[in-house]
Amino acid sequence: MNIDKRFLIETIGLIAVVLSLIFIAIEVQQNSLLMRSQIRDSVTDKQIAFYSILGANPETSEIMIKALTGGELSPAESSQFLHWSSASLRMWENEWFQYQNGLFDEDEFAPRMEVWKGLSVFPGFRDMWNSQSNSYSPSFRAQLNAILND
Repeated sequence: MNIDKRFLIETIGLIAVVLSLIFIAIEVQQNSLLMRSQIRDSVTDKQIAFYSILGANPETSEIMIKALTGGELSPAESSQFLHWSSASLRMWENEWFQYQNGLFDEDEFAPRMEVWKGLSVFPGFRDMWNSQSNSYSPSFRAQLNAILND
């Protein structure tokens, strides 16, 4: 009788451990999905704020167009373009990092690279990238260079 009782207690304990592990696995999966959602929301908020600067300010938009198309810039306009470009590239580098770490799916990330490809045709963007590329991570640099060389 003592052995049967002990076996029953151990069996119940084992079942409780297995159920606990299943519960923890479900929680980890839900937390992973929540984290991915929060990261995507954060990246989207940053993009909206960043691009709203151009949409809300015609003078800044004109400077960006002039810079991208290779127009003559004043020193202040050159500085503005450099800072805009640097901010844009840092945002993209972060998105690349998130993608490399599995926090963006291919379906989510591929359209972002289309934006990069679109800007890669502009001589001002290429010039800026060539002068600043060493300040970005090697994997991002390789990816953007591959796009520019297509």
